[in-house]
Amino acid sequence: MRHLLRYLLVTYVLSFGVAGLFARDTEKVNGKDAVAKQAIVHVDYSKAPAGIVQLLVAAGNADEVRQLSQTRGAYVQTIGMYVVHSKVTNATALLNIMKNVPGVTLVEPDYIVTTNTTPNDPNFGSQWDMYNTSTPGADIGATLAWSLSTGSTANVVGVVDTGVDYNHPDLAANIWSAPSQFTVVLSWGSITCPAGSHGYNAVARTCNPADDHSHGTHVSGTIGAIGNNGTGVAGVNWSTRIMGLKFLDSTGSGSVSDAIDAIEFGLQAKTIFSSAANLRVLSNSWGGGGYMQSLYNEIARANTADVLFVAAAGNNASNNNTTPSYPASYTNANVIAVAATTNTDGLASF
Repeated sequence: MRHLLRYLLVTYVLSFGVAGLFARDTEKVNGKDAVAKQAIVHVDYSKAPAGIVQLLVAAGNADEVRQLSQTRGAYVQTIGMYVVHSKVTNATALLNIMKNVPGVTLVEPDYIVTTNTTPNDPNFGSQWDMYNTSTPGADIGATLAWSLSTGSTANVVGVVDTGVDYNHPDLAANIWSAPSQFTVVLSWGSITCPAGSHGYNAVARTCNPADDHSHGTHVSGTIGAIGNNGTGVAGVNWSTRIMGLKFLDSTGSGSVSDAIDAIEFGLQAKTIFSSAANLRVLSNSWGGGGYMQSLYNEIARANTADVLFVAAAGNNASNNNTTPSYPASYTNANVIAVAATTNTDGLASF
């Protein structure tokens, strides 16, 4: 029975909870914003009773229990991660209740994370980060790199953010498109996306990652705005493929569980399409909350899939070694943390 639960109970949603699936009230947990009445629960299948999902529902008076990270890897074969949403119990109390369920090894708040500050780069002349004429060397040396390569459409960058304007004239030619219809299994169930779709929207649970905020489009422009085309700005890669993995809403905020679903979508698309969705980098210009084992595990899955996880350092001009900022401070081997600097090569004040 336990084996059956592990592989067949992908999603367990009580019928009376469906109407509230997309609501996201917040409350303070450990001084940080988290999804109200919600927790991420880690279950050790070797120690859990057969009816573990029903136990989680009963203990938490839950109207939703869904399993994160559906693709089977070494960790999720033995440990299941579930998002539990209670009808009445606040998050802090729910955390304590879930700790006492047999087989539960770890309980975490579902923290809210937000975008980091967005500058405005209207044209290449103002992109001192690429080529700095006022302080030579205070840039990434893009012009020198471009003499060797301007990117490749063989590589896909997943922008885990507010979405992307895939019709933008400086981006459209570099947007990833699904070569055929495909199905991905996420925490809440399966989603089938048509050929020609451009990624995933965890907020609406659709295959349309359209940007309703602008942060993700700005980030995408930095990564892959078409270069040398007489329009807008030049991205680091003049040629690439950008997959929109939207989990941040129109206000620039979102939950970690939705971020995990967005990352999972990209990893599963890579498995399904192979070279036609050669996801190599995940861009994560967001942060907040605290350390979460569930997100650490998903980043580890990305590492196993040979995918870099690039994260904003936090934009606080502080030392992340002494004051961690997540996800930049996770110790996974594939994490690269990137700080903001000024045009004189100092840490940015914001």
